[in-house]
Amino acid sequence: MINKIRDLRHSLFTTALLLLAACSGIPDPQSISNDPFPRGDAEEIFAAGFGNITDKYINEITPGEYVIEGLKGLTSLDTTISIEKADNRVILKRLKEPVATYIAPKTDDIDGWAFTAAQLTAESRKHSTDLMDATAEELYEVIFDGAISKLDIYSRYAGNTEADNNRAKRDGFGGIGVYLRKENNKILINKILAETPASMSGLHKDDEVLIINGNTVSGLRASAAAKSLRGPIGSTVQLTVNCINEGIINLEVEREHIIPKTVSAMLNNGILHLKIKNFNHDTADSVIRELDKAFQLENQGLKGVVLDLRGNPGGLLKQSIQMADAFLTDGNILDTKGRHIDSLQHYEAGGDDKAHGLPVVVLVDGGSASASEIVAAALQDGERAVVMGTVSYGKGTVQTVIRLPNDGELIITWSRFMTPSGYALHGLGVLPAICTSGINQAATPELLATLEDQSNTLDTLGLWRQVAIDNTAERNDLRSNCPPEKHAGAKDLDLARMLIEDSALYYRALDLTAETAEAIE
Repeated sequence: MINKIRDLRHSLFTTALLLLAACSGIPDPQSISNDPFPRGDAEEIFAAGFGNITDKYINEITPGEYVIEGLKGLTSLDTTISIEKADNRVILKRLKEPVATYIAPKTDDIDGWAFTAAQLTAESRKHSTDLMDATAEELYEVIFDGAISKLDIYSRYAGNTEADNNRAKRDGFGGIGVYLRKENNKILINKILAETPASMSGLHKDDEVLIINGNTVSGLRASAAAKSLRGPIGSTVQLTVNCINEGIINLEVEREHIIPKTVSAMLNNGILHLKIKNFNHDTADSVIRELDKAFQLENQGLKGVVLDLRGNPGGLLKQSIQMADAFLTDGNILDTKGRHIDSLQHYEAGGDDKAHGLPVVVLVDGGSASASEIVAAALQDGERAVVMGTVSYGKGTVQTVIRLPNDGELIITWSRFMTPSGYALHGLGVLPAICTSGINQAATPELLATLEDQSNTLDTLGLWRQVAIDNTAERNDLRSNCPPEKHAGAKDLDLARMLIEDSALYYRALDLTAETAEAIE
């Protein structure tokens, strides 16, 4: 019944369209049906995209407010094409002359705007060689990018190729567990992941890959060759490889679920350094595994943990919650607030500290964002860790990922998150208890002595947790107390190690967080 109503509505809409366009040269229905642009598919994709934007975006918005901006994106592919809205009409122009006119749907009519967008895009191709030569994905990209361009900087569209790579990073993929590189026009194995099919197949670093599934890799980029190694979990890939030890061999390797490694660990003198690259589906579990392994290796000799989140852009929200939970025994971790009912979430710690109360130092810098900031703020507000480095990036919004029928993705901002002490991270970030901004020399004990003068840090932390989210000027002023910088070297890590080694100094730094939290209660 619903399909019949939709077909009837489309029929009426098309009739109205033809009447409106009688003087504009709109082709007859037969020419529309032969249009190479898949309008039926496009309508479904637009309806899914527009529906999710309208339903889930953090601020209330209707398709009538953003679809025209999306259609104007076609101009980026051909500047002779333009789209205008006048009263209740949507006008397609070429060289400023109208070529088609459409009835504008009601501002909240998602299906109507999806139908209009598909029809107008198909029609515009008939008046532009550039648009006719563009792929459907290129058209979706410019339209969705245009539609959400005015929403916020974090909402965006990813075409199916980019989205496939994003899903592989987040969720893993069917593969054999190797990284490839191109060198002197050869595709070489750059790295083999432990406990993967590649590691058990006899392959070695620097082996040259010659043929994958009967196809030579000559002329391919390393990324293209790597992608051809992927496939359904349980399927096999046929390889011809010039091994550094054995010469040319043929292999058949079964694909397994490969999740990119995001955690690297180094245990030195009883201090575990965990470098977190980003947050995917295995990040929190990887941290817990490394903690367990360190306790087994050191027995009772483990002194503390450095969580290195410098340059970490974030990733999956739930992984940041689970990582913070791995160090907390109780208390709030995070609250998220948005317009959609599913965006209203409260996260509490589960009561099991995998580090067993040992000192924890969290390193952040200006590149630490989103999920990284959630972990740093939760451990700081929970009085569980000393945060060290520079002010973090200040990305305090959550994006939801919507998979579209074309396997592309819309990444839509749908909530803001609040730290346990109640401040909004957005545009502010996390303030370290020990600031290393502007310090170029190697870490020295003299730097730690700055903790003796705690009044400035206490005052700043107190203001940090009380500043209003809409007070941009004051938030920027607060950030200037420890300007965000990129810190990739050993300086901050050396300082973190020194802090863990000196327990009295560590707990003095930790007390800064506790005193500030008490002051604002």
